[in-house]
Amino acid sequence: MIQALIADDSAIMRKIIRTNLEKIGISHIEESRNGEETVTMLRGERINLLFLDLNMPEPNGFEILKRLEYADVLKSLNVIIISSELTPALCEQLRSYPLGGFIPKPFDIRVFNEVVLPLVALLSREQEDPRANNIIHLRALFSAPPEIYIEHEDIVIEQGGKSVRFSLALLAEHGIFSEGKA
Repeated sequence: MIQALIADDSAIMRKIIRTNLEKIGISHIEESRNGEETVTMLRGERINLLFLDLNMPEPNGFEILKRLEYADVLKSLNVIIISSELTPALCEQLRSYPLGGFIPKPFDIRVFNEVVLPLVALLSREQEDPRANNIIHLRALFSAPPEIYIEHEDIVIEQGGKSVRFSLALLAEHGIFSEGKA
């Protein structure tokens, strides 16, 4: 079961992400308004998908990432960064973390779908077959957070000018995706 935590001090952004997660069938969704609430919820809940705003108060998203890395939690937690400041310099700072993707503010449903749908499909499949975990954690092999998107009939993972493609038909053949659905 996918259990999501939306950590953002903006009530509007939490509502937008919650609504879109519910539209794709995720019903176990928690929310936090600041860093302390986020840390507390991550200790007490079995969260496997975290939407993390970098500019939250008490501590900010960077500090939370450092704490998660120190506690060796990032290997089992899929983190999607939410920020209005996704500059190349910021992305460079985040290179050392195995992140699931980035969603810029203001919210863009196309970017949300490109980042979240493949990850949710893989997390759902992981519940049925732990071998799907190997695909989810491919991003940990990259030195920087890769771009993950769907292009034509492929899932594309791209980083540093290099890309890896997975055929949706082949993934469907092996039961990772249903035909026509991501």
